[in-house]
Amino acid sequence: MRIRTIKPEFWSHPVMVRQEDATKLLALGLLNYADDFGYFYADAPLVKSALRPFDDDSTMIRRCLDQLEKIGYIERRQHATHGELGLVVSFTAHQRVDRPKASIIKDLYESSNVRRLIGDASPLEGKGKEGNGSPPAPKGDVDAADEVELEKTPPQAPKQEELIPPPPKPNKARAGTLAEVCIYCREVGLTTADAEWVWEKWENQTNWHNGKGKIRDWKSTVRTWKMQLLFPSQRNRPRDYSQTPPAEPKAPAKPLGDLFQEFLAAQGSPRLREDARSWSTYDDLPTGVRDDFAEWRARKR
Repeated sequence: MRIRTIKPEFWSHPVMVRQEDATKLLALGLLNYADDFGYFYADAPLVKSALRPFDDDSTMIRRCLDQLEKIGYIERRQHATHGELGLVVSFTAHQRVDRPKASIIKDLYESSNVRRLIGDASPLEGKGKEGNGSPPAPKGDVDAADEVELEKTPPQAPKQEELIPPPPKPNKARAGTLAEVCIYCREVGLTTADAEWVWEKWENQTNWHNGKGKIRDWKSTVRTWKMQLLFPSQRNRPRDYSQTPPAEPKAPAKPLGDLFQEFLAAQGSPRLREDARSWSTYDDLPTGVRDDFAEWRARKR
């Protein structure tokens, strides 16, 4: 999340004022959610976890995203591996960012397929004569030859770039998309920046290896790294020992017996006998006395 600017004109915009309150609130939230160039991960569950974490489902988020795309506030595209990506269209024109951070999503967005939600017959397209926004001519005014020509025209197959590949199958050893990592990191209390950091590390640097071995369960590794405070958002944070298993109880210390009293008598040192009054177990003995006692006991045997 980032600090953004909201201009007064937002509240009187002729299109935005006609939207539902949830849609207007999401439009503002996307400004904080997007990176410094206006790009964001547009999967509805991921947006919900960041902006409306207490909602039961992402139905409202999905509906509001569709409406914002319909009025031209955002654009969305589908990436083969990273899921839905979005862009706040006029972000750079209205937001001034000091020292902007490089966008990871921008290159993915520009290489993605355009996702069209508005049909060709939509009134927002403004298609008509000469493509100038005039209303189309009624059917009765169409020439008969044109009708025959339209009937002979076979339907066009969808273009290859418009076909969206099926999502990859779940893999316990490695995540399929960055969005999947982001959603899980949110569930365990980490940030989107943590998810981007660990994805970059595993996907492009270590090829999903942890040390010398391959990662067997990436979600388990995320939880382990969180407990070890390895993520960027956890640096300089005091370690939480609440989840550390309790140490095993130590065996009781061995008390000093008659053999030690015999050792004191053999030494004949009043000062040693005076100090021995505060010693009750073998662990209480100073190192030098302990060594002398062990040597004397070995000679006695």
